[in-house]
Amino acid sequence: MANNVPLIGKGNAWRLMVGVAILVVLSSLSATAEVGDTTSASGEVSITGRPAFVPSRGEYRISKEYAFSSFLWYQQGFLGGGEDAYEHEFQVQNTGFARYAGHWSSNLPQAYPDIEDDARNSTSTWDEFVIGSDNAEPIVLGHLYWTFVDLSDQDSLVVTSPSVLEAELLNDWPWPIPNDPIAWHPIETFAAPIDHGTWGRPANTLSHGSAISQNPLSTQAFENAYGSVLKRHELLRTLASENPTKRVRATISLTHATSLDATQTFLERHQINAETVWYLSTKHSFSGGFTVTTPTVTAAAENVIIGLRENLAFTRQEWQESHAESRAVLERSIAKHQMMLEAFQRGTAMVYGIDVVGDARALYHLKDDPLTRIVDVSLPANPTRAVHGIRTPLHPLSAVQQ
Repeated sequence: MANNVPLIGKGNAWRLMVGVAILVVLSSLSATAEVGDTTSASGEVSITGRPAFVPSRGEYRISKEYAFSSFLWYQQGFLGGGEDAYEHEFQVQNTGFARYAGHWSSNLPQAYPDIEDDARNSTSTWDEFVIGSDNAEPIVLGHLYWTFVDLSDQDSLVVTSPSVLEAELLNDWPWPIPNDPIAWHPIETFAAPIDHGTWGRPANTLSHGSAISQNPLSTQAFENAYGSVLKRHELLRTLASENPTKRVRATISLTHATSLDATQTFLERHQINAETVWYLSTKHSFSGGFTVTTPTVTAAAENVIIGLRENLAFTRQEWQESHAESRAVLERSIAKHQMMLEAFQRGTAMVYGIDVVGDARALYHLKDDPLTRIVDVSLPANPTRAVHGIRTPLHPLSAVQQ
């Protein structure tokens, strides 16, 4: 505990009992140690600093407008064998500080959100604005990764909050089973808002280059994933026959990434409603998602553009008023805002998955549409929105098609 901020923010009691033991074991298993590590007489690596799954260097900022972080690894900290996922977590103790504004993005491999916000879940004791990588093994050493979560003011009387930036290692269970935490480590504790938090040691220049592969699943992985939802397909078929008008929630994986306009046409053709759209940028190699609270997907995307423009103006003003030493984080944030804006404005934000709600009969008939790859059904339907990060669509197997 530092600055009276708990280091464990998930609210899972089992963490308190097993966390220290797991972290020690995990550290001893890490294949590569960082500078300052020691080696015992038996040759085992003993991590004396941060665990190796924690990014070696990074920077972060969070305000009532958004949470942003960029970071990299100098050594590999993942176990390998297709087992590991990684989450980069902003944990905000006062839930009145900010709320999720409906858009996130990242260039982590197979990025997904795992957001816990009291505005959507009254049982939350912390707000957690989290972006994860569903498959951490393809992470490239020395490459600059970033996460972005769009926020808005929740309570104007709450001007600050104790907060933690945390790194978490998870078991990447076969899709669509939710990932399971293995170990976690607080990177920094601080009071939000903060515009120039940094950690780690300098080693080489932060890299802006090298396109990040979306790491599509292999054909075998796809077949395994498809097999895991067959029983729910059978349930949907039965429901469509016996209760065709029952409202059902589902996550659709598309056969290829498609435009926002084509996505809207797809939804209208099947008379289903989108709740969340998952997109990837065909130019800049990042992915993201946004909630749909408007009549159309394209209108929701326009709201994302408006929010990004407002955040960009806000950050530019902060840059002008900041000291030279704090401008680096703001400059990277500005660059990512411009990148996201370009993706939406120039039509390179292409949809590869949709969280939808519709009649059981309509969802069952999706199997006959050539744009539909998998319909992962959530039964029974719940009147509240599905939890982000729990059910995620599969990335397209083939290259992105315009």
